[in-house]
Amino acid sequence: MSEDATGTISVHVTDSNGLALNGATVSFKIDSITNTSITDMDGQVEVTGLPAGDYAVTVSLTGYASQTANITISDAKTTTATIVLAVNVTINSVVALLLAQIDTIVKAAAPAAVNQIIAHLESEEKTSSSFFVTKIRDPIEVMLLTDIETMVVSELSAGLTAALQDILKKLAS
Repeated sequence: MSEDATGTISVHVTDSNGLALNGATVSFKIDSITNTSITDMDGQVEVTGLPAGDYAVTVSLTGYASQTANITISDAKTTTATIVLAVNVTINSVVALLLAQIDTIVKAAAPAAVNQIIAHLESEEKTSSSFFVTKIRDPIEVMLLTDIETMVVSELSAGLTAALQDILKKLAS
């Protein structure tokens, strides 16, 4: 093969039931060169312009056992492969899934909490004198933070319950 020979690789990543896995990391390694891509919503990733040769293609996704396949990319051709990942439930993967859920829930609740603080302070400033607002600002902040904490804990609790139910469903299947 010529030194400039390149090809394309198209990889489809699924679980053992044939369902597409989006967000999986796919690494294409040849010699000391590694290219990495992430699968799309259909579990697909396609990389063009890779030097022709023999690649170690490794796919990983939290909650699944990583898989490596040896794939040859030929000059001016598209090589296709389907890589199946098996569920790998460990305490670390469950914790990682829960932390990701918590992060998502907290990020979703934070803007509402900030807006609630702003609205409350604005309403207090409109109905009270500056002196009064200045004097009671610390108690208001404490009250607001307590309300916000209650709201965030409530959101987290509901989100964690849903996340745990999703994880239990995945474990059962």
